[in-house]
Amino acid sequence: MLRSLGELDWNDLTESAPAVCCVTVMAFTFSIADGIAFGVLGHVALKLLTGQTRQTGWPMAVIAGLFLARYLWL
Repeated sequence: MLRSLGELDWNDLTESAPAVCCVTVMAFTFSIADGIAFGVLGHVALKLLTGQTRQTGWPMAVIAGLFLARYLWL
């Protein structure tokens, strides 16, 4: 799992930070689903905050919204 982090584009923080978050959350929570959820949320949040909304499609935004609703509800 860590070997794939070496292939990331480390110059673009909006691509590498969600991947690192995903791997870290998976390792600490022992849950692949939680890791993917935090990776998707981080990706969409960073793209929105940096103004790169065109690089995030609407399906990814919908999935992020569902993950956010899940974590806020529970």
